[in-house]
Amino acid sequence: MACTIVEVTLVEGVDYDLDLVGGRIMFKSTGFFGPTLDTFLAGGGCGAQVDYCSTTTTPRIGLQIPCPNSIKECLPCNDDPILNISAEDADSDRFLFNFNLIQRPPLGFSFEQLGCSGWCFSEVSQLDADLCAILQVIECINNTWREPSGTIIPPFSPLQPPQLFFNTQQICTTFCPDGSSFGWTFPAGLILDRNQVQANRIAFSYACRLSRIQKVCITTTNLPFGCVGNEYSKQLKGSGGTGYRVNFQNQATLSALCQPGGVSLNQSFPYVWSIVSGSLPTGLALSPCSGMLTGTPTAGGSFTITVKATDGIGSFQTKEFTLKIAEITNADPLPDAPPFVNYLENLATNIGNQEQQTWTVIEGSLPPGLTLTTAGVLSGMPDPIPAGYIFTVQVVDATPGAGFTCTKLFHLTVGGTDYGDVIPDIFSSTVTFWNGGVAVPAGTYRVSYTTGAMEYAMCFPIQCWAVNTAGAGFHVKYNGGAGDVLFPASTQDFPTEPPVYAENAGKYVEFTHTGGTIGIVLVDSPFGDNVAGTPNPTFKLVGP
Repeated sequence: MACTIVEVTLVEGVDYDLDLVGGRIMFKSTGFFGPTLDTFLAGGGCGAQVDYCSTTTTPRIGLQIPCPNSIKECLPCNDDPILNISAEDADSDRFLFNFNLIQRPPLGFSFEQLGCSGWCFSEVSQLDADLCAILQVIECINNTWREPSGTIIPPFSPLQPPQLFFNTQQICTTFCPDGSSFGWTFPAGLILDRNQVQANRIAFSYACRLSRIQKVCITTTNLPFGCVGNEYSKQLKGSGGTGYRVNFQNQATLSALCQPGGVSLNQSFPYVWSIVSGSLPTGLALSPCSGMLTGTPTAGGSFTITVKATDGIGSFQTKEFTLKIAEITNADPLPDAPPFVNYLENLATNIGNQEQQTWTVIEGSLPPGLTLTTAGVLSGMPDPIPAGYIFTVQVVDATPGAGFTCTKLFHLTVGGTDYGDVIPDIFSSTVTFWNGGVAVPAGTYRVSYTTGAMEYAMCFPIQCWAVNTAGAGFHVKYNGGAGDVLFPASTQDFPTEPPVYAENAGKYVEFTHTGGTIGIVLVDSPFGDNVAGTPNPTFKLVGP
């Protein structure tokens, strides 16, 4: 609209009626206070009616304020940056009622014709004009619009406010990328309109806008598998919302919440995390302010939990997760491996796909004679010599989307009873018994070479050493003497003793014992006296 400048000099006691661009300007002098502008109507196409004039820094309502003798003012159609038309608006038929009068109202808002007509003008700031306009509308709505006092003659009689409708509660739901919904509730009674449907529509549009702006989404898609006895760590993540910032007012509260560690001034984080349904596996914990899920689970299984992420203004999102904790279910220690018996133990997990699993020993060693296949089968015939073994097994499950890696330490005891070592008499045919000559239980037994050698007399005048020789050697007596077996020692002689030890290392004989004593005797000794300080042949008995 073109701007029209009006310049009028008022004369006391004279009435003026001047047409101006489709409207009219009415003036009336007041006498004692000098010329004043009572009312004028301007801007015909804009519909802005001026009732009051202010030259002070704060606009007034319902008061007669003296104006300058010469009025040079252009009233545009809502495009003056410091003009706020309070009761008539050509651009909108809406009125937003929930303003906080302490703060600046949103720029660009103007108001419906509600039966009252007025304007606000400030020479100081837009804020002054905005606040004045809001007060005018509130007075009109509450039917407290004040008639001007003094000699001011309004150009019209104020109308009674029309029937007005407040919005009902409106909820708008938007969705996160994973399909989770986020709803924003716009309270009842904040939007005022002459039509209930329109008031609700406006409220709903606000609810949708805020739902989009404040939407909180949990972007973590799933929780990886965990393993009993293995450390677990997963960062929960989200998007949207308004985060927390630590200040003097909330530091104590947030420090108590964000344990362990607390918080420091000016620290910020997006959400407070919590478990609102279900329980975490024993050994795991969720850090409220970091969203870290950590710990070492102590029990396997499938755990369904609902996680909640709450932002700094109370917006929140929840999401359900299933956390699976895998476990190598074989107990530790493993069953003992008895002597002379094939050992078999199938390693397994509580969850997972066995066909996708690969088993290995990653630390320590299996007992001699046992092997572990990639399918998790631990088998073989272990060395009967009693011993304890410690080793760590790892299983890798390569199932797509549900894989995991778990480890477990095992203890395994192999062998039966160690009846100790004996040194047979090399100068007589006397039997040397194990177990002090006391009968031992029936079963399979093993006699093994431990160490030692004897000087072979047939090498004289040179020296040589052996354990057995052709036609002579050590015999194991069992079944109370009824059983007899030649110990399979080497008959080779050597010029020094150490090669004899190496030659016979690992030699043993196994036999089935039905009961009674077990001993060993040197038969047809071709040996001479041994050199002082060197060991004679020594043998070990191991059995059930």
